Amino acid sequence: MKQTTNYKLSQWEKSDRIQMEDFNGDNAKLEAALKAQAGTLAAHGASLDGMKTHAATLSAHGTTLAAHTASLNAMKTHAATLSAHETAIAALNAAVSKRGNCQVQFVSYPGANGGIVSKPKTLTFSHRPMAIFLYGGSSDHFTCAARGFTRAFLTVNKAPIYFTWNDRSISWYGENSMVGMDAPQYTYTAVALLEIQ
Repeated sequence: MKQTTNYKLSQWEKSDRIQMEDFNGDNAKLEAALKAQAGTLAAHGASLDGMKTHAATLSAHGTTLAAHTASLNAMKTHAATLSAHETAIAALNAAVSKRGNCQVQFVSYPGANGGIVSKPKTLTFSHRPMAIFLYGGSSDHFTCAARGFTRAFLTVNKAPIYFTWNDRSISWYGENSMVGMDAPQYTYTAVALLEIQ
């Protein structure tokens, strides 16, 4: 009797004698092959579920990493701002240490819709200004700068303010009048440290 190539199943010819053992043997072979195939499929299914779980875990880790990265970037920005303030304070301390005394001048001024690049805010003093502290406006804006520094930042939103130092005056501006500490709806206070000659 002939048999198939792969599973050796019976292939009867007219001259062959048909017996029960041949049928039973073929069915047993088919049963074993189908069972093995089912086991393989089940193993693949379990592997696929494992990969799905792993993918979900990786996605969660990716989200956590993105949050940590954003937090780290925010801390770097804050650290840069603190460093700039420390540099300004150090320069101020160095300038003050060179003088035996200094004069403190308080100025209160109403906003005049200036403090922008085309209309800088300018204050004039009796002596050479060495440092200035500005306070007022929305959300209690505050900034300070020492002579020689051309840029400082608001403490509230970290917006930059650009300074120009002259012999008896200081000019500054920001991206708008609010940032430039000259918005018309507010009154501001300036404290200047003046060099005594």
